[in-house]
Amino acid sequence: MLNYILVNTGLVGIILIFNLLIATGIIFYKFYFFNRLWPDLKRDLINEIKNILEIQIKNKNRSDDFFKIMDEKLETRRKELEKYLSILATISSISPLLGLLGTVLGMIESTRGILTIDNDLLLKGIANALITTAMGLVIAIPAIVFYNFFIEKIDKYIKEVKDKIISYMEI
Repeated sequence: MLNYILVNTGLVGIILIFNLLIATGIIFYKFYFFNRLWPDLKRDLINEIKNILEIQIKNKNRSDDFFKIMDEKLETRRKELEKYLSILATISSISPLLGLLGTVLGMIESTRGILTIDNDLLLKGIANALITTAMGLVIAIPAIVFYNFFIEKIDKYIKEVKDKIISYMEI
């Protein structure tokens, strides 16, 4: 099947396969990151913010300054957590468009089959159109689902860190 796609769908099929590989790599990397690396990074972030809070308390600074510093730290960490997710979002956006481009190119190929009264060329063009459309959708749907999943996970973690810091402040 892969050989058929590479030979018959041309550049559009190759780009779609490339998108599939990149999206899959990002998804696996993010799962690895959140399951293996994030717990330690979260603990370090909480400790770092707690240390800043203790310094603020010792220096008798305003709590507004602390919240500003905490929000800056969390925003910096959010940007780190969202690394590569914009690529995943882009892939989820362009893959259906590339599938549509493949559809148009396949239909153009089909018209050549109609004009030359060549049923094989006609059917090949239709098959290529359908394959690239399906590929675009098969790539885009999981990419957008996982993009939303990871964004939700990041929001949850940031809220969790904020809640732990605020509960520490109350103590």
